[in-house]
Amino acid sequence: MSFTTALTPPLAIALVLGFTWRSFSGRAAMLVMVGGSLLIGASFLWPELVTLLANEIDLDVGTKTYTYIRALYGLVVCAGLGLIGSLVWGPRAGRSNRPR
Repeated sequence: MSFTTALTPPLAIALVLGFTWRSFSGRAAMLVMVGGSLLIGASFLWPELVTLLANEIDLDVGTKTYTYIRALYGLVVCAGLGLIGSLVWGPRAGRSNRPR
C-alpha cells in the first residue's frame, strides 16, 4: 500500500496536467515527480504533515499511519508543485509574446 500512496500521486498529476494544461512543461513534470515523491517520503518520516488533511480521521489501527489520506496529501502537494513549476518554467516563462 505504501508503494501506491508514494508513487501514484506524482505520476497521476504529471499525466493529467501534461494532457490537459498547455503551460505544463517537462521541467514542471520533473519537479512534480521528484519533489512530490520526496515530500510524500517525508510524510512517512513526519506523519504530522498529513494531519492537516486528516480532519476527524483516526490513524489506521494496525499500521498507525494514514493510508488513503497520505495519497490525498500526495495529490494536493503534487498539484501545487505542478502549478508552481508551470508558472516558473512554462512555455511562455521569460519570453515575450511578440513574433521576431
